[in-house]
Amino acid sequence: MLTPKRVRSYIEKGRPGVPLPLVAGLHQLRYRIGRVSAARQDRDKGALSIELALLVIVLILAAGLVVAAITALVTKESGKITGP
Repeated sequence: MLTPKRVRSYIEKGRPGVPLPLVAGLHQLRYRIGRVSAARQDRDKGALSIELALLVIVLILAAGLVVAAITALVTKESGKITGP
């Protein structure tokens, strides 16, 4: 049975079938989350706000990539649909 921890470790190790951008994105996300945690512990509000803004930008870019992939898939496959 796959648990979230097993899936995460599978992706982090870059096993076969895992796209390299997904591995890089996961490492970037973990790095940013670590920086946010460190800034919060140091009570550095300026660094915390900058890191949170960068984290939001990374998440928005990831969502945009998903939307672009879905749009490309729908565009490509819509030509194969025939009427009844």
